[in-house]
Amino acid sequence: MGKYKVSPRYNVISMRISDSELQAVQAIASYYAISKSEVLRQVMERFTTSHEGSCFVHGAKG
Repeated sequence: MGKYKVSPRYNVISMRISDSELQAVQAIASYYAISKSEVLRQVMERFTTSHEGSCFVHGAKG
């Protein structure tokens, strides 16, 4: 039986990035001993926090 997760994540986003972008994500992940996915989650969290009240956070189309 699989491991129970408190906050399971079912959504997947696939994107293309350059070699240098991949190297940057890998370097950050390695430095902080976290996954590449966690690096991107934290980047998204910082972005949305710094743009509170904007269309980025509320999904408004403009």
